[in-house]
Amino acid sequence: MTTTTKNYYEEVTQVLNKETGELEEVQRTVKRKVARNQFVMIFFKDIQGLIDLSSRAEFKVLLAICEMVGYNTNEVILVKSKKEEMAKKTGLSYSSVHNTISRLCKKGVLLRRAQSVYILNPKFAFKGEEVRRAEKLKLVLEYQMED
Repeated sequence: MTTTTKNYYEEVTQVLNKETGELEEVQRTVKRKVARNQFVMIFFKDIQGLIDLSSRAEFKVLLAICEMVGYNTNEVILVKSKKEEMAKKTGLSYSSVHNTISRLCKKGVLLRRAQSVYILNPKFAFKGEEVRRAEKLKLVLEYQMED
């Protein structure tokens, strides 16, 4: 079993009124060290495609997929066992997860690359470095043009 160490850093800034000596403001900043591969960038400029999510199921499945995508690839393999795991984690049925994945594909949020292999459209979200996102965007655009 792997344990993750959480490093926290807390910074407190206090502002005193020079005339009265009273404490006027306290600002707390808590920082936590987290591995880079634990983040998914969401691109708000292109978020309209995600805003069209019409159900809670779509949002839950999308969040679960964001956790599963590969770093710098945005690729996710959704075989039956992964869909079952996703259903358990989201509280949805297997068929609901399966149907939601199909809806996300129709909306262009997920792109089907091969049987059970999908790419989370990097136009909306990307897990990895910006340079790799640019490469994937080119790949996605080329992929979409061939359809």
